[in-house]
Amino acid sequence: MTDREPDEGRRGLRSPAWIISAVLIIAVLIVGGAAILWPRGDTPPEEPTTPPTATQTAETTDPADPAASICGLEPGDQSVPTEPPAEAEWTLHGTFAAPSVEGVGPGQVDPDGLNRCFARSPTGALLAAINYWAMIAADPTVVGDARLLVDNAAAEQLRAQVESGQVSEFSGLQLAAYSIRGVPEPSDSLVVVDLVFAQVGSDSLVLAPMPMVWETGDWQFELPATGDTGFQTIPSTNGYVVWSGTS
Repeated sequence: MTDREPDEGRRGLRSPAWIISAVLIIAVLIVGGAAILWPRGDTPPEEPTTPPTATQTAETTDPADPAASICGLEPGDQSVPTEPPAEAEWTLHGTFAAPSVEGVGPGQVDPDGLNRCFARSPTGALLAAINYWAMIAADPTVVGDARLLVDNAAAEQLRAQVESGQVSEFSGLQLAAYSIRGVPEPSDSLVVVDLVFAQVGSDSLVLAPMPMVWETGDWQFELPATGDTGFQTIPSTNGYVVWSGTS
């Protein structure tokens, strides 16, 4: 298990204003507070250029067993992936490249195009965390979608702000690396995935801790109740597993 409370010593790099949009904070960090790279707009984001390769459209059902996957995926390998899955296939969502792995996820595409359902494993949590960003890259309004977030007060506040039109576009970032803290047991319900994003055309790197909770048969991102996401700039990918779908 991983302590969910972020390091108090980095609190000066972050602000509770993240709740307007999780993606907005990353943009602020990248430019050092000089400018916001994701302006609001009314133009709908582009659709994914190709459909997810390892998914099948399915109807969601609530599993009788809370540990069971909503789309029937087996838990599979419980080891922490210290190397990127070699069999991953990449799909563009907006401009963001996200991986899919057969048998790990995403195993379900909802009628509105939302990817979800990942195996209850560290690799499944990793793919779920990455695909969360892919979904908001394709459609920023799903940043607070109840299918992707643990239902808590922070998520409710985020949804209310999205409904009031406070939505920011996600652009210019790509996955650069990742790490997974600890070696969770198969029965564990929390895996903290650290994602590192690179800003296209820049040397800037941003670390985004993603607490992923197994709930109602899938991995969901848990927004911290404190409003402190733990996002921070980092100097390099040293100590992380380098992985990207772009050259």
